Amino acid sequence: LARSLAKAKLPAGVAKAGLRAAREGGRNEPDLVLALARSGDLEGDAQQLTPTEIQQLVAQITKKGDPARGERIFRRAELTCVTCHAIGGVGGKAGPDLTSIGASAPLDYLIESLLYPNRKVKEGFHSILIETKDGLEFSGIPVRETSDQVVIRDATNKEVSVAKNNIEKRAIGGSIMPSGLIDSLTGEEHLDLYRFLSELGKPGLYDASKGNVARFWRLFAATIDAAQFGDERVLKTDLGNPSWSPAYALVNGRLSKEELLAKLKSVASRAPSAVYAAAQFQVGQPGRVQLQLGSAPHQAVWIDGQSVTSSSPIIADLSAGTHTIVIKLDANKIPEHVRVETSDGTFLTN
Repeated sequence: LARSLAKAKLPAGVAKAGLRAAREGGRNEPDLVLALARSGDLEGDAQQLTPTEIQQLVAQITKKGDPARGERIFRRAELTCVTCHAIGGVGGKAGPDLTSIGASAPLDYLIESLLYPNRKVKEGFHSILIETKDGLEFSGIPVRETSDQVVIRDATNKEVSVAKNNIEKRAIGGSIMPSGLIDSLTGEEHLDLYRFLSELGKPGLYDASKGNVARFWRLFAATIDAAQFGDERVLKTDLGNPSWSPAYALVNGRLSKEELLAKLKSVASRAPSAVYAAAQFQVGQPGRVQLQLGSAPHQAVWIDGQSVTSSSPIIADLSAGTHTIVIKLDANKIPEHVRVETSDGTFLTN
């Protein structure tokens, strides 16, 4: 019912009656309470979960929430969390970095931040609302301002420049995160998402504070037209070329099978035979560098275009600076995940 209400509008009287029933029935139904309030466009206290309901939700998250499932919910394209927020430097910049949010914020704060984004706007992330003289409207986080331009970052993580002499009206807004963004999730999915966020920054699987593992990748599908030129053609294609599309690994550094298959599916009509995954890392001093590869069945591995053994660990003598590792995977034998880490360098995040 709560998920259906996220797409519906109720008369205020009906919504208020539903709120009374949800709160007086002796059950813990915070998702339904919030959905009824938003569906009825109710103001004030009707839109706010009570302190008791918040604490009941906290207890449920701690007891039943699964952070692994929550991370996959966080990465759903329709929620756009990754578009706005970065973890370990990987992701968008329109919203606050979430690398250590779980270690620095209590659960009740996280709950309110997601349910009521305008109440918990972090300093520096209030939006700017701009109306131009030619009838356009823009909203985003301020990036920079010059004598003749205002540059903002919108909700899609793109920078937009607006000429000052074309601005009709300018005002400070709230969060660019819309209220009700997670209303369509089930109660269990809410618990999982909160639990994932609450684990970020704590020691263990969800600590993304170190750059020793590749979390940002670029993928290239070897379609029938590209494969005819062999590996060398792919290796010489600049990573900024649109043929290389970005992909994000999980916090623990695992680039999932789903990400790899999605790349292949995007060009399925062109019969891809393999997918290449590239990550960049920096080395501070010249010398021997060791990289650990996961147990995935790699067809081939290159560092800076030079073939290296695909068995782990990979040991190479490298100069100081930025280097690129490329892994080739058979389209018919995609592993559950790909993972690369090193204690001798730092992986880039964009």
